[in-house]
Amino acid sequence: MNWTTDGPLEIGVVLARVEEVLATHQLCILGTHEEQGPRMTPCFFAPMSGPRLVFVSSTSARHITNIEADSRSSALIVDSPGSGERRLVSLQMTGTVHGATGTERLKAAAIYAKHQAARLPGAAKAADLGSKRVFILQPHSIELLDTDLHRQTIRLQMSPR
Repeated sequence: MNWTTDGPLEIGVVLARVEEVLATHQLCILGTHEEQGPRMTPCFFAPMSGPRLVFVSSTSARHITNIEADSRSSALIVDSPGSGERRLVSLQMTGTVHGATGTERLKAAAIYAKHQAARLPGAAKAADLGSKRVFILQPHSIELLDTDLHRQTIRLQMSPR
């Protein structure tokens, strides 16, 4: 994937920080679209290369129904500062979500199981995820705010091939 940025930092530096944020978090707010308007759902995720996100949910989950009707989605991760800290970190990935099948599903489920093993013991084995749906968020834009890295939001856009 080729990314462009409007920020002063090199893309490699920004992507490395994005990957670090994703690797150290397990929960995001997933934004989907439904008839009544936007829907925000807390969801466990795992990072994949690209960067992309993998979600595993029951087939009846409302956000899954929304994604199947309209694949446009966003994921938001916020790392609130601890006591006495002034650093603010926020990461938003916006793009489309697709259901993983076949080999892609197996690989994504294994990545999810490994990332979530400590927090979700039921996800410790990819095989235990057999009755769940596996979805991947492919971002076309990323917004990173990390006040230790740069004072303003840095935007990354996927460049056309």
